[in-house]
Amino acid sequence: MAQKSAAARDLEGLAAQRGKGVFIPVAQAADDEGDLVTKATKGLYKDVLPVVPGVSSQIKGQSRRAMDTVREMALETADPTASTVQAGAGRNPQATLSALKDAFDQEYADTVKSYQSSCRRI
Repeated sequence: MAQKSAAARDLEGLAAQRGKGVFIPVAQAADDEGDLVTKATKGLYKDVLPVVPGVSSQIKGQSRRAMDTVREMALETADPTASTVQAGAGRNPQATLSALKDAFDQEYADTVKSYQSSCRRI
């Protein structure tokens, strides 16, 4: 029906590589340079459907879930131990960012700092 933008396809591909599913709402995923059907569909989802009672909250919920997944993937990428980020971390990134800071500090202490200490003893 609507053609997805290259960015939306890339995001879906990255999510699939990580074993995650991400559903990007049509209003955000449709290609701005797409054909007439794509542009009409994007306009419908962006400008018309949100006016229908109940639809706006569904579209916002879809968008929020997609952003949660994107945040979770970004946090997982930043995780030095590959064990700090828990499932669902995208919904509460502040707690995860604090845990990541602690993990980075511990990794630093276990590697660089301990190496510096051993060099001083020589």
